[in-house]
Amino acid sequence: MLNYVKPEKFIVEEEKEDRGYLYARYSVQPLERGYGVMIGNSLRRILLSSIPSMAITRVKIKDVYHEYDALKGVKEDILQILMNIKQIQIKEVIPIH
Repeated sequence: MLNYVKPEKFIVEEEKEDRGYLYARYSVQPLERGYGVMIGNSLRRILLSSIPSMAITRVKIKDVYHEYDALKGVKEDILQILMNIKQIQIKEVIPIH
């Protein structure tokens, strides 16, 4: 029979910053080797997918049919233009809801 290390402590530390943001630090210990990375990555993916945000999802450029096209008179290729557009950050002025 295999003996697994079971977590004995679950600690939550809450902290409020000057600007009013609430932070929490979670600590679970001890864990088997590699479990911390697995749990951390799972939590990160869940939290990132739960954050409501805005982003550019489509771009239409006249006379461009795929990302490897080139436009006459434009130094950058379409792929580089799309990568630049991908970096645009959009700020919500009016709530989306």
